Amino acid sequence: MNQVENHRVRVAAAKRLAMESKLLMSGLFIAAEKSIHDITIDEIVVHSKVSRGTFYKYFPTVAALFETLAKKIGYELAEIFAALKPDLPDPAACVAISTRMAIRMVVTYPLLGKLLLQIQWPSRGPESVIFNVIEEDIERGIRMNRFNAMPIKLGSGLLIGSMLGAVDDMLAQLPALGYEDKVVFHVLLSLGLDAKEAQHLSTLPIKEQTAIPMNGIIAKILALHSPVSP
Repeated sequence: MNQVENHRVRVAAAKRLAMESKLLMSGLFIAAEKSIHDITIDEIVVHSKVSRGTFYKYFPTVAALFETLAKKIGYELAEIFAALKPDLPDPAACVAISTRMAIRMVVTYPLLGKLLLQIQWPSRGPESVIFNVIEEDIERGIRMNRFNAMPIKLGSGLLIGSMLGAVDDMLAQLPALGYEDKVVFHVLLSLGLDAKEAQHLSTLPIKEQTAIPMNGIIAKILALHSPVSP
């Protein structure tokens, strides 16, 4: 490929990426006001000021648009949550601390939390880094006799389901700070810890919230909504 052709390829790729981003941001903007399941193609093309034909060049359906968005958010959150994960030898402590920090971070930004609930993130799959990390902690906890013997997917399901339930409750009712500690306490009980140790681990001091990078899709989501102070 000569220099001119290479330049054309780069320009075309940049234009395609810009248009995809424009459509995704239109979907995000509308999702700030209504359920993603009620959003129509017409609403997105009107907001983004493109034709339906242009939309179909990138996404066959609105659901496909939000599937793409979910993947992009997933990759970015994986990096953010990696910074939250404590480097501790005890898998039970890792689960307790990282889960509490993740819940606090998500409910601080209501639009992000509501969007994650709607796209059902995290979902189990080969691209779900978060699920893989959680299952590693669950497997390690079982192997070290910190957790009851159980199917690893059952353990990760208990944790993820409780975490998403807590986010849903906190966004709907805004319980006082510390609700996430109670959620983690009961998760640890269900994994096999006794009440005394579960109480201790669910109230361990945690470091200050990791700042969210001000670039990428998540930064654009946060720009649409102010954070909620704890």
